[in-house]
This record gives sequence, C-alpha cells and structure tokens, in this order.
Amino acid sequence: MEQILLRNILDSIDDIIFVKDINFIYIGCNNAFCHFVGAEREYIIGKTDFEIFSDQQQANWFRKWDEKVFIEEQTFQIEENCKHPSKGDLWFDTIKYPFKNEQNETIAIIGICRDITSKKDTLAEIHKLNQELLYQSSHDKVTKLNNRHYFESAFSRILPQPTLLPIAVLLIDIDYFKQYNDCYGHLAGDKCLQLIAEQLKLVISSQTDLVARFGGDEFILVLTNINERKLNKKLESLLSQINKLNLSHKGSKISNKVTLTIGGYLYSNSSKPNASELINQADKALYQAKSTGRNQYSLIKSL
Repeated sequence: MEQILLRNILDSIDDIIFVKDINFIYIGCNNAFCHFVGAEREYIIGKTDFEIFSDQQQANWFRKWDEKVFIEEQTFQIEENCKHPSKGDLWFDTIKYPFKNEQNETIAIIGICRDITSKKDTLAEIHKLNQELLYQSSHDKVTKLNNRHYFESAFSRILPQPTLLPIAVLLIDIDYFKQYNDCYGHLAGDKCLQLIAEQLKLVISSQTDLVARFGGDEFILVLTNINERKLNKKLESLLSQINKLNLSHKGSKISNKVTLTIGGYLYSNSSKPNASELINQADKALYQAKSTGRNQYSLIKSL
C-alpha cells in the first residue's frame, strides 16, 4: 500500500525523477520521466542512457555526472541542455545525489530535473533587450556611430594614457547642411549623414581612436599616436573621398557638391590634457577653416 502511495505521489510531480544503480541502469522513474523519454516505464527500467537516448553525446554527458556522484559520493546540481525529438532544446536544473544503504555505501543515484527552459528563454530575451538598450544609449540612431554621451565617457578614459600621445581631436562639419535638408528633404539628409559617417569610420585605424556624431551636422574624431604628417595625409584623403562621393548640393554657397570643413587640434605635451580644452581648441580651428572658405581643414598644434 505504501509503495503504491509513493508511486502515485511521484507520478503526480511535474519534475523528472529517476533512480539508477551502480551500473548506471535505471531501476525507477516517474511519469514525467516517461513522458520526456517518450517510452513506457517497462521499457526504461533495466536500460542505460546509451540504450534509451539516440544522442550518444547526450548520454555521455549524463554518464559523466553519474560517475562523479559515485566517485565523489556527494550531491551535484547542474544545468543540463537536452535535445528533445519534438520540443527541441530544453534546459533542466538537475540535482543528482547518492543514495546510501545502512552500511553507508552508495548503491544508487537519485536524480531530480526541473524544466527551466522558459526561465532561460526569458533571461536570454532580457539579456537581448539589455544589449539593445545599451546599444541605443551609446549610438546615434541615424548614422549608427557612437553618440556624444558615449564619446565623452570614452574620451575621458583614454586621455590619462600618455602612451597615446600625440593625440588629434577633429571637429567636422558638413557645409551648409541645413540648406541641404531644405533642398532635398530630411530623408535625403539622413542618407547624406550615413554616407559621411561611413567615410569617417575609415579614418580610424586604432582601437583607441574614436569617431562619433557630436550633434546635428557635426562629427568628432579622436586619433591617437599620430604625428602631423600622418594627420595631414588622413585629412587630405578624407576630403578627397567626400568629393568622390559626388553628392549634389544645390544649396551650398561654395560648391555644387557636399563638402566638409574640419578643425583639428594636435596635442603632444607630456602633461595630462584636459578634454574640454582639447575640444575647444579644435573648435577654434574649425572656426578658422570656416572663416577662410570652408571645404578644407585647419590645424592648431599644442605649444
């Protein structure tokens, strides 16, 4: 009577429960295990995992942990991934513990498995959403470049590193961009920003270099470990590549194509630089370049 009652209790539990002897042969299980395997209890009892599961790699995984229980004679709790023939990948929180006789000898393993697939899926979805939110908080929606908030944080991290000197800070404006939007519309304006952004990404060559949309039609670049000769070469190449894009701009007062104006500050002093000062100096250089004709770059060097 007690055995029947115990069997009914075990069969009413949703968690998978099984018992294996020292030869890793099943000597007991509940209905939940039968449903998982897709076989009757009479078929399961007397067989090993290698006879029950077609996936031998999965059977090997079960055997590995069974052996640890017998050898170390202690309880283990693990997360297991199982491939179900109809339900696909399932995750279980499994506890395996040794069952001992009166002589304190381990004579069997008792396993209890709880399906945590929904929980894992929920956590994976939360992680995905967190990653998306993190990306959105650090990137500009239109150009997919880093935004100003991310730039300011990243710039402050690299500034204390003297090994990155000389360092160039570049402010980049699209000439007469408001007029571009007026002439061609904001969708075309977004496309223009995206094309410019792609060219700016090609300028950076080091993991410590930075490029970001600074606001509106303005971008910012930070190039580390760069001398004046290399900087001039990069800027001349950038202006040339923008010219080759051949983006029509009827609203420009200086060209029939989209152009850039760039102000740069090249800092090479050994003293710790100030982020705001570097950007202010680049802004002064940008003003110089604009006031003398645009579609060009102007550089200021630290003393």
